[in-house]
Amino acid sequence: MSQIKQYITIHIFLLLTFIFNACAALTVSLEGEKNINANEAYSYHAIFKDNESVIADTYHWNVVSDELSYRLSHDDEHDVIFRALDTGAYTLAVRLFHNNILYNSEINISVLGPIIVAGHNVPPAPDPILNSDSLIGIDKNRDGVRDDVERAIYFQDLRQIERELMMQEARLFQSILVDKELNRRPRVSLLDRSDKVMGCTFYLYLEHNMRFGRNSAYLEEITFNTDARRLSYSKHKAILNNNKQQLKRQNNTAISCEFNIARARKADR
Repeated sequence: MSQIKQYITIHIFLLLTFIFNACAALTVSLEGEKNINANEAYSYHAIFKDNESVIADTYHWNVVSDELSYRLSHDDEHDVIFRALDTGAYTLAVRLFHNNILYNSEINISVLGPIIVAGHNVPPAPDPILNSDSLIGIDKNRDGVRDDVERAIYFQDLRQIERELMMQEARLFQSILVDKELNRRPRVSLLDRSDKVMGCTFYLYLEHNMRFGRNSAYLEEITFNTDARRLSYSKHKAILNNNKQQLKRQNNTAISCEFNIARARKADR
């Protein structure tokens, strides 16, 4: 009888040890944006990195904000919607209980007010990892230009008319990557838009004696900044170059510029 009890005790001990080790091996990750705009809603998600299918028994969310205002609402138990009402630094923390074991995770959030450059609302810096995870990256303000590219354009010491021309070309470059991401065949219309960029550039040079140096080369460098993006751009150019006979070349006139030239020139005075 004593041997049976000993046998059962050993197996219970081994089972509990297995469960404890399995649980102890889990690590919690709190995922979401680290740089956000004030008064906009962002979703944050708590997961077990080792096994994303595991759902904790309970979740307790908390925000440390040094008296800054915010709103926190639940999407579901392991997701929350965070809205910062003030600019500054916040820490979003979560405490999870799973099989009577406590797990903690937190994320530091920087809340930026509107960044205005030459009357333009510049987006916050995107998470560099998330921004490089796909061809198209992050375009938070949905203006057709990837946020890191837009920030690079507006933080350069440039004339406003240079920024406007670069934004026009940046929208073209982003459309190329969107097409590739969606597995669309490269459109000849995109090469028409490329011709419009060239037409606008030559118009501003011929009519207003404006030179733009290496702006286009710099924009190409910062837009196609991963191997996947460079490969997509290379393939796109090769395909469209075979369809040049279908194109109508753009005139070097003001109509090629997709922005208000007079307003941009006025801002530069």
